[in-house]
Amino acid sequence: MLTWMFVSADYPQWEVPKQERMTARNDYVPPTTPFEGNSRYKSDFPMHGRTPRESCKPIENTIKSDAPFEGMTEARKSYVQHVQEPTLDHRHPKSRQNTVTASMNVIQLGL
Repeated sequence: MLTWMFVSADYPQWEVPKQERMTARNDYVPPTTPFEGNSRYKSDFPMHGRTPRESCKPIENTIKSDAPFEGMTEARKSYVQHVQEPTLDHRHPKSRQNTVTASMNVIQLGL
């Protein structure tokens, strides 16, 4: 109990003033009149006039023929059909039943 009295005498509690809360200041007032000057961006990058793009569409001046279309083209006329070899059967053979008895396996292993 004596040690507690000495500690409180050696280390007295200080009065800590209450601190104000730190918040963002709201003292900005936007201007009421619009900006009438020239901004740095507008002076550095002047606006150029835009020219319309040239169309890339094909010209619609085709003439339809009155002759009937038979469906024969040069590619169909010059096509040569090649003979195909028959494909091989790649299926696996069916599994067969095991004919070796268990006693023969034991003899071969030496057990």
